[in-house]
Amino acid sequence: GGFVQTARHLRRAGVRVVGADTLATRVVTLLGDTLAVLGFHTTGERRGLVPDATDLAAVYRHVARAVETYGTVVVTMHLGAEGVEAQRTRNGFEASVRSI
Repeated sequence: GGFVQTARHLRRAGVRVVGADTLATRVVTLLGDTLAVLGFHTTGERRGLVPDATDLAAVYRHVARAVETYGTVVVTMHLGAEGVEAQRTRNGFEASVRSI
């Protein structure tokens, strides 16, 4: 619920939102170049709506589609522990994930 409400407020304010679906967000720079931004996260309660960032096959597929369409793609991921228990994590790995 929090993600949906935040995305709605951001869109109303004219801020583009990435990571809500598998489609890259088209951006035209001040110089007129076109690129795209694609966002992933661990889906948790939103499972099935977007690919989980740890599903590398799906991430590769969506990034390849965006590159084919736009050429230049910025990919961002929100990963890691959240909540009160994660406020003071030590510097180190939370999980082992293959490099892309």
